[in-house]
Amino acid sequence: MFINNLLPRMAEKKKTRVDTDVTLVWLKQFSDPIVTQLVKTPLMPNHITVGSFVLFAPLVSYLLVTGGWVHNVLALGVLLIHSVLDLMDGEMVRQGKPSSKLGIWFEASLDPLMQSIALFSIALHIL
Repeated sequence: MFINNLLPRMAEKKKTRVDTDVTLVWLKQFSDPIVTQLVKTPLMPNHITVGSFVLFAPLVSYLLVTGGWVHNVLALGVLLIHSVLDLMDGEMVRQGKPSSKLGIWFEASLDPLMQSIALFSIALHIL
């Protein structure tokens, strides 16, 4: 039933990655209402990008290094929250918040760094 609700939204306009990736469509349902309110505040996209990285990178690393079923599920939840925040900062720029060269650099470097930290933490746990 959930997928049936997403399909009409995905078929309405020209297909892009955001529209065809069911996970992104689902996450944007959570982030879009929040973004419309955040655009009205003095909070900038860079604040969200850096804040989510500084908060969630050590937490994900700790949870994945310590391992265990509960910690792995918690790490997955934290990564989902980080993904929603990552969508929010990009959507804030699209809705009119100013972007900067530093923000573009943050977006291009901190997201892959977060993925690398997660993979490195899993490798440390296995070893």
